[in-house]
Formats: sequence, C-alpha cells, structure tokens
Amino acid sequence: MKFIFKNLGPIHEAELELGDLTILAGRNNTGKTYVAYALHGFLVLWRGWPQFPQFLRDVLQKYLSFDKSLNVPTMEKLAKAVLQEGQAKWVIEREELNRARKTFLREMALAFSTGALPQVFSAPPEDFEGALLEVLVEETFFQDTPGPIRLPTGDEFTITYSGSEVCTRRVSIGKEVPPPEVVTLILSDLYLT
Repeated sequence: MKFIFKNLGPIHEAELELGDLTILAGRNNTGKTYVAYALHGFLVLWRGWPQFPQFLRDVLQKYLSFDKSLNVPTMEKLAKAVLQEGQAKWVIEREELNRARKTFLREMALAFSTGALPQVFSAPPEDFEGALLEVLVEETFFQDTPGPIRLPTGDEFTITYSGSEVCTRRVSIGKEVPPPEVVTLILSDLYLT
C-alpha cells in the first residue's frame, strides 16, 4: 500500500510505501511526526475509530448505490448469512472487486482527510484545510486470508477466493454470537487486505 500526503503540516507532498519495516528519517520540523500520526490514525481507523461501523456503512452504501454493476449484496446481508448459515458466497468479477476496493479506500482516505484528521491531532479543522491523504493499492490483492480472523468471542472467520467466487466462512464458533456489526467489520477485510 502506498500513501500520498499533501498539504500536511510542513509537507507540501510526500509519498510513502510501507514495507515490513519502514523508517522515517529527516531533519527536525520536516513533517515526520505529521506523517507518522496521520498514517497511524488512518491505519487504526477501521478498527479503533468509534464511528467506524457507521462510516463503513455510509461509504459502502454510497458506493454500492453508485455502481449498479457491482453484484455484491450489502455487508449487513453477508454478515447475517455468515452468522446464520456459517458462510456466505457470491460470484464477482475480480476486476470489479479490485475497482470496488480502490474506490472504497479512496473514499475512506478522503473522509479521513476531511473529517478524522483533525481528531487524530486534537486540533481544529481549519489547521488541516487542504490536507489530503491518498491511498494507492496494488492491482491484484486477491489472496485468501493468511489465517483465520479471530474475535475475542472465540469465533474465527476466513475469506477465500476460487476463480470468481468469494467465500466468507465462520470456521469456529465461540461461546457467544458476535454482533452482526462486528462481522460486517470482518467482511470489510475483503476490501482492505
């Protein structure tokens, strides 16, 4: 994943691609802290931001209503199917899914830039007028989850791809049923991993 920062503190424009180990180095007051805070804020956004479930729902509904050719049921319907039936499958063209992922991340980065960035820095919104974070992703990302996604409830989920079929499975059932909102967040990994 590559990040582009524009008009962020002293940074006019900077590009950063994350690797296994990424080190930010430079002179004092050149924007390293701005980049680190913004990057951290964005990366924890979809897991730690309290408003994320509603934010995710809004972005997905906006995109899915915009692109009628995308043959994906809503994340809420998929979450219910996974919880009730143990899995949810659908068929989609990989090119469309990749386009949907890029659009989703672009929308999320834009919303982060205009809404959440001031919160990350605990600063007034006018301090970040014109600031922008862009996210660029590789062309192909269609890989099975490296292992199950585990919840504190004991539930485990996987996302697998077989040709044009995408399958999300609940592979282990915990003591209590996780709320559909939590499963919706897990399904968002389809777009983010």
